[in-house]
Amino acid sequence: MTEPVTSASLTALTEASWQRWLDTVARMPADQIDVALVCGVWTTKDLLGHIPVWDAVAIDKIREIQEGVPWKRMAVDDRNAQEAALRAERTVAEQTAEMQMTHQRLLAAL
Repeated sequence: MTEPVTSASLTALTEASWQRWLDTVARMPADQIDVALVCGVWTTKDLLGHIPVWDAVAIDKIREIQEGVPWKRMAVDDRNAQEAALRAERTVAEQTAEMQMTHQRLLAAL
């Protein structure tokens, strides 16, 4: 029998994944963070911008579920391409700041 999913269990899972991500980013050489391809055509800098986009989507979905709004599918690849283009000129520091802020908002939503 599986345990019920609770806010506390989701928060713990999210935080464990978050820490693994931060540990991984910390091991990336600074001169490679916006150069080396680490996930297909994406650099670590790209991923620093990608994560807050989907954390924000999760925040919106949590609110929608709470309000009883029906689930809507989205075009993930199109969204990823649009968001990556919007963030392409941002610095690593700007990407990281947005990622940190959005992560805190996600924890509050959970």
